[in-house]
Amino acid sequence: MSDFDFTMTIGGDVLDGIVSCHKDDEGSNCYTITLQTQPAYIDDDGNNIEDPYNGFTAVKKYRLNLPHFNPSNQKPFASNDEVMIYVSSLADNCFSPWFEDPVEEESE
Repeated sequence: MSDFDFTMTIGGDVLDGIVSCHKDDEGSNCYTITLQTQPAYIDDDGNNIEDPYNGFTAVKKYRLNLPHFNPSNQKPFASNDEVMIYVSSLADNCFSPWFEDPVEEESE
């Protein structure tokens, strides 16, 4: 699995986007896009924070699952950049509120 990052704004909030690439049941690449909170880059006194991610715990806000192809034109995504361009072009209401994937329980 590989991840790549970008920044996106939804509802006035600037969020970190993390795209995780994984294989589906048929062996094709699929993508899960996670949008999560960013740390403050400026402190209460107006000073830049040197390492804003140090000690920061992001809150996952939204997610989007994508197949290995661009839903608009049905062509496979050729690069990570194509995925990010497609995701950045989507309306805010295309993203679901964050939820964890269900975990299959082992039967006895």
